[in-house]
Amino acid sequence: MLLWLVEAPVIVGLGLFLALTLVFGLGSYLVARRFLGDHDRSEDSQLAVNLIRVGGALLALLISFSFAEAGRQRREVREAIELEAAQIVDIYHDLNRYGTPRASDAQKILLTYTRTIVDDEWQSLAADHLSNEAFRLFESLQGHLLDLEVTDPRQEDLRGRLLEDADEISDHRQARLQRTHPEAPRSLAVALVGFIVILSFMAVFPTPRNGFALLTMLCLFVGFVLYTILAIADPFAGPLAISPQPFEIILNELEGASLALEGQQIQ
Repeated sequence: MLLWLVEAPVIVGLGLFLALTLVFGLGSYLVARRFLGDHDRSEDSQLAVNLIRVGGALLALLISFSFAEAGRQRREVREAIELEAAQIVDIYHDLNRYGTPRASDAQKILLTYTRTIVDDEWQSLAADHLSNEAFRLFESLQGHLLDLEVTDPRQEDLRGRLLEDADEISDHRQARLQRTHPEAPRSLAVALVGFIVILSFMAVFPTPRNGFALLTMLCLFVGFVLYTILAIADPFAGPLAISPQPFEIILNELEGASLALEGQQIQ
């Protein structure tokens, strides 16, 4: 529900999230302060200290779990992107080894597909869907691979490898589609509730001279950490969105190889 704050511009999203953290954090402290009154009873203070310690440890654990979960999902997406880029390179070179006009046509489609991922699909992913043009090109590529004629055992082996790589790319595309609808770690909401409860415990103690300033700094720090976790949880939008760099690198490499091959054919 809070992921729309990450998709907004950083100044707007982060500012609103920090403001919400301040409202709930300081609000819970002030409400608890109103009910508890301005007193300092040793029994209440000792109990509050123990609860704050336990609550702080649990809060740190929840934030760690949230960060680890968001980081794991992000690593999976990045690994899938890198694997897809590597398989595109394998398909290109295997098509070059295939050495037929149909294989050359498939190479051109593959280059166009990769360019479309960089120029079009990455913007579509930020809007929570895949590129229709990239899907059309990939379907065309698969059709060309299926239509490759086999005249010897070498081509039969290459065709099997090509179809296997294409099938794995299809799986990566589906995984990428699933991650266009991310969910914030559920432990993050529990961590926010725990933070509010801990600030309520602090209301037992008298407010020091700079108490509100210190509480405000604490709220802002926790809010920034939680916002960072949300940003990590959305791999294709927000300030920490994954870039299409692996595709850009292989695209430059393959386009250079294609130009060199064309030059050799002209000579």
